[in-house]
Amino acid sequence: METIKDLKQKIQWLKNVFKHEKGVDITFDFPKWAYTQALLSRGDRRVGNILYLAFKKDWQTAFKNSPLNPDFFVYREREKDEFLPWEVIDHGIKKQFLYEEYKNALVAKISPPCPGKNCHLCGVCQLHRTK
Repeated sequence: METIKDLKQKIQWLKNVFKHEKGVDITFDFPKWAYTQALLSRGDRRVGNILYLAFKKDWQTAFKNSPLNPDFFVYREREKDEFLPWEVIDHGIKKQFLYEEYKNALVAKISPPCPGKNCHLCGVCQLHRTK
């Protein structure tokens, strides 16, 4: 995830680039909210303490008063074989496929579209055939 500072700079750059374009309307989430979303989606059960503090007070207080550093969950690089919080959900997509897509995204490589019938690339087609 980009830092909040970098996100703000990129948002400002995009606004400047498109400010004179007619018919172009750009909207953004607040970078701090994107940070919070990343924390909630990438964190484990320890993030529940921050969530509880935010419920009792507010997010700013929760981040300041938590002994847990939220940056650990938001910014750190994940290992290839690391267990991810959402892996308890069987969505049918193979973890290896997602990892390869991640590597492609880092080098801006476009993936081919799904060939559809009898595809074995990501795992979804096999999941639907067995159910």
